[in-house]
Amino acid sequence: IASVLRPSRGYLLLQSNVEDVAVVIRNTALTMGFESVPLPNYQTASSLDKVKRLPQRTVDWMQSGGERAVGDKWSAVPLLPRRGATETEISYEFLGTNVHRCLLQVSSSDE
Repeated sequence: IASVLRPSRGYLLLQSNVEDVAVVIRNTALTMGFESVPLPNYQTASSLDKVKRLPQRTVDWMQSGGERAVGDKWSAVPLLPRRGATETEISYEFLGTNVHRCLLQVSSSDE
């Protein structure tokens, strides 16, 4: 993916409704030559935990000391226009459950 995105300076949008999956995939991408792009509407732990329903999987992840999808590299708002939203994203918004999003680019030190 990095070799395809490098010439066009493209971005890779990563989003998942499962926090630990989003964190693991992002961390894997970081080891593969990507870097996270800082985002203006970033995710905070308090905004993550203010949802109507925190999935049991997320509770278990937190209790095990798992890394959270928080900070200026995680978006608290959709990064695509509403008409580009996935069915999962729309249903999770309706249910008040988080979707974890980050934007990646090929690392400038990898060029």
